[in-house]
Parts: sequence; structure tokens; C-alpha cells
Amino acid sequence: IYGFATPLSEEEKKLTADLCLQLQIPARAADMYENILTRPGHKRMDPKKDKPIIQRLVNAYRQMGRTDKALALLNRFDPTGCDHELLLVKGDLLYETKDFKAANQAYRAAAQSNCAKKGQAWLMAGYAAWQQNDIEASRNAFEKAARFKRHRKDALAAMAQLERTRQM
Repeated sequence: IYGFATPLSEEEKKLTADLCLQLQIPARAADMYENILTRPGHKRMDPKKDKPIIQRLVNAYRQMGRTDKALALLNRFDPTGCDHELLLVKGDLLYETKDFKAANQAYRAAAQSNCAKKGQAWLMAGYAAWQQNDIEASRNAFEKAARFKRHRKDALAAMAQLERTRQM
């Protein structure tokens, strides 16, 4: 109601967009995040300042089932794939769209970078490779994921399932 009575500051817009996203109103959140990124005088996206907004906008697009828009945004924001956090998100989006080859590449790139979630990246690379029937690459990724305590159980279970499938 306050926003209808007076113009919101940028921080208030971000807060309102975050609330909309949390309340499962992704279309409204996406509109607000897009307005923040295209505000007057905002010529191009600043990786440090705009990354949290980009991540939230990607989440809004995902909630709306618009992985195409989310991927386009990520490609525009980080065209070289240098940001390991965004590479993981990109891998997830590609996996959702069943582009397993590109997802595998994104996960592997994230895992080979200075990523805080290397175990998760290797685990998902294993699943993406498995979806492509690249058993050797899948096993290799699962072995690397198993080195991480948090992902050990899932990686070992996946390798066991992979082995059972191979023996059939």
C-alpha cells in the first residue's frame, strides 16, 4: 500500500521484490527486479552490485517456468561463464531443459573453478553424463563427488546404481 502512495526507493523496491518472490508471486518479483536492472542511468549490469538481483531474477523466472529467459539472462550477465556460482545455476537450468551435454560442461567448469560447492558440481556432472550414457565420465565425476563428505553417500549410491545398470 505504501508503494502505491509514494515512490519506493531502490532498497524498498528490492525488499518488495524479495517479498513477492518469497510469497510465490514470481511474475511481480520479476517485473520489479527487471525495473531495478533497467533503471534510468543504469547502462550495463555491474557484476558485483547486480549479481544478487540477477540470482533472484533467475529464481523468479524458474518459478514461472521460464528457463529460457533465465538462461538468456545468465548468458547476458556472465557470457564467459567465469562466475562459478552462476555456472552451477546455469547447469541446473540446462539440466532442467534436458540439455545434458551443456549441463555437464557447466557443472564441470564450476567444479574445476574455485567453487565452494565443488562436491555438488561433481555430483550433478555425474548425473548429466549418465543422462548422455557417458558411463566413464559419469563414474569419474561421481568418484570426485565422493571425496566430499556431504555428497559421499549420494555419489556412492549413484555409482552402485550405475554398476548395477551396466551389468544388466
